Amino acid sequence: MLEVIFTFEVEKERQEEFLNFVKTGTKPWWESHGCLGYNVWQAAGENAFMKRMEFPDMATMEKVMPTNEQDPECRALIEKFESYTINISRKPYIKMT
Repeated sequence: MLEVIFTFEVEKERQEEFLNFVKTGTKPWWESHGCLGYNVWQAAGENAFMKRMEFPDMATMEKVMPTNEQDPECRALIEKFESYTINISRKPYIKMT
């Protein structure tokens, strides 16, 4: 199992709009295009968020993410997602135990 973990912040005033967009836009799109699970978490009482995208293995992630990121519909979703975020970072993590 592999998870790609994104960490970022979203301004308080935009959080409700952001979460509605994720629920209706990016989450269903990615989960129907090769991602096993797509979930966004928020640190309690903070503007800090984490997005976890699950894939069966590194090879699948390395194939699925770049291919989908070239798709115009996906590209538009990514750009809109990033328009809400501040200080975004991304790292893949491999399940070891």
